[in-house]
Amino acid sequence: MERARQSSSDTSLLSSRATQGNRHPKEILLFAPKFFDYDREIAGALSARGAIVHCHSYLPSSSNLVKAIVRVRRGLIAHYTNRHFKEIITRLQHRAISHILIIKGETITKHVLWMLRSAFPRAKIILYMFDSFKNYPNLEENLGAVDKTLSFDPADGVANSKVAFRPLFFRRSFSCAPKLCCDDLDYDVSFVGTLHSDRLRILDELEDQFRKLNLTFKKVYFLRTSLEYYWGKLTDPAYRNHKASDFVTTPVPSAAVREIFFKSRVIVDIQHPRQEGLTMRTVEALGSRRKLITTNAAIRTYDFYCPENIQIIGRHGGALRPEFFKTPGVEVPEPVYHKYSIDGWLDSVFS
Repeated sequence: MERARQSSSDTSLLSSRATQGNRHPKEILLFAPKFFDYDREIAGALSARGAIVHCHSYLPSSSNLVKAIVRVRRGLIAHYTNRHFKEIITRLQHRAISHILIIKGETITKHVLWMLRSAFPRAKIILYMFDSFKNYPNLEENLGAVDKTLSFDPADGVANSKVAFRPLFFRRSFSCAPKLCCDDLDYDVSFVGTLHSDRLRILDELEDQFRKLNLTFKKVYFLRTSLEYYWGKLTDPAYRNHKASDFVTTPVPSAAVREIFFKSRVIVDIQHPRQEGLTMRTVEALGSRRKLITTNAAIRTYDFYCPENIQIIGRHGGALRPEFFKTPGVEVPEPVYHKYSIDGWLDSVFS
């Protein structure tokens, strides 16, 4: 089937200069996970540009069982997921959808893309990955069935020329952080995030150093289910020094994450060992104009990197610099700062 070409007016209507006064607003079908309200953030930013947004989860259910099956063997519930997309298409098939934006989309197969292409032949289909293709190799089959693919991980672009590199974004609310002062913050260091791989071990080692440096450490450790804690007790020595009350299983609202960031001097980030792309927490630290401790050595290649703001540590040890927590940071140039905002992200996605 011939793919629709984006007209020159599409880019201008979806640019940051667009307003709600467009006589013919673009209609966008957005498939995104219900994850820390990022779907609402993207939909809201597009609406602010004058677009009509139809936002749906690509998961047929929010249950942990369905999520686990999709992660391990999505074909087992293919009939269930296909019916989910058919229902969405039926509701929207008479709408003038100009763009279909897919964020990751583990359940979206080539067959689903064919259904979307058949129902909305003039729409441009864009895939954005905020996880590495190495972690979701099944999704590589979609590359030839979409019009544009972007990934937050630069390694994906190196491995496949069809994938463009585009880092993640920080939400608008994170740019409203109060000025970083040395005397009016509740926490010297904070971490809010999901535990995976070796994160807990590294965090425990860091916490020992924070204690020796007399630094206050705010931590919110998220597990998808309480079963992960008990499985960790059996398989991961790091969990044996923790009790169940050290973890939360309810997703942390974005407002709560933002409040912790705003009360912190330094943010901790530990990326998955199988990815090189910057995590959302890293970019949100940039948006909040907070300092960062990270295990991701690839951050040196980014245009906002400077050692005054960012300290890189190894996954297997390394001493922190005490002066890092006492000295002021360096301002990032405004064009670079804008590039990592949600508006800069949308400019890249829809260019």
